[in-house]
Amino acid sequence: MRNAARRGRMGGAARRDRMRNAARLFRTILPPIFLMSAFVFCNAWADFINLDVGARPLAIGGAFVGVADDANAVVWNPAGLTQKVSLEMTGMINRVYSVEGLRNDYFAISKTVRAGKMGIGFAWMRTELSDVYSEDNILVSIAHEIKSGLSAGVTLKRFSVSAPGYDYYNDPNFLGDDNAWSADASLFYKHGNMRAGLAARNLFQPELKLISTTVAPDKVPREFAVGVSYLFRNTMLLTGEVRRKNFVPAYYDSKFTVHGGTEVWFYDVFALRAGYDGGHATVGWGLFVDPVGVDISLLSTRRIGNIYRLSASIKF
Repeated sequence: MRNAARRGRMGGAARRDRMRNAARLFRTILPPIFLMSAFVFCNAWADFINLDVGARPLAIGGAFVGVADDANAVVWNPAGLTQKVSLEMTGMINRVYSVEGLRNDYFAISKTVRAGKMGIGFAWMRTELSDVYSEDNILVSIAHEIKSGLSAGVTLKRFSVSAPGYDYYNDPNFLGDDNAWSADASLFYKHGNMRAGLAARNLFQPELKLISTTVAPDKVPREFAVGVSYLFRNTMLLTGEVRRKNFVPAYYDSKFTVHGGTEVWFYDVFALRAGYDGGHATVGWGLFVDPVGVDISLLSTRRIGNIYRLSASIKF
């Protein structure tokens, strides 16, 4: 009896030690996480060239065309919208470079219908410097399963640009704003734990201008992306992607970019992510407590330093 009581006291002491160690671990880990969250400000220039939306895709190096399993698929690969049955919303509200009035906002919503045979989605992206300049991109997507495991998707896109701050110069050739339309088309294939995606973006390459006498208006470049991913034991995701733009600004190094990343989930609650985004390292983490998720990504660049992004999502 005394031995049993002693073992019981020792077992209770061991449990208390484990609880204290766990408490110390959380006290060590959580402050840096919340501190990083507090300093999130985001750079996600719309400029109709970069896709920089969604902290989760960006944390895995932007290699999302072969993943496309959440509401961010509206932007990255609409054919993936057939994967999720639940209604899902995600968005970002960001202040760029901590500059007052300079912001980038993003919202997307998706839903699978017809027993998973069809998916629909909507997204809106806006980059704005208050009272000076703004860009808007509105996307409406639909996807349909062609046959088991293979889906096709299309997105109708409306681009808008305006520069109210230019009124100050009283230029008679100033148009005030401009609008244009384009479309994306994509495929998504899933077999077991392997997935693959192909996306063609901005098929019509529309041109936008704010000055009527502009000889060479800004053109939205056509882009092609192909990606693959593999899910190990429903906990570890590996993904890779190659993109090619039809043309790029002079400050781009190449028309081709390579992207890759990994995502590891712990108990379906906490995720760690890392990636390679066309020459830059990315890291991030995610926290999901049904039905709400929070994601943070960090992009390291030599030109402008580190860039943080924060997204929140909800699933019904």
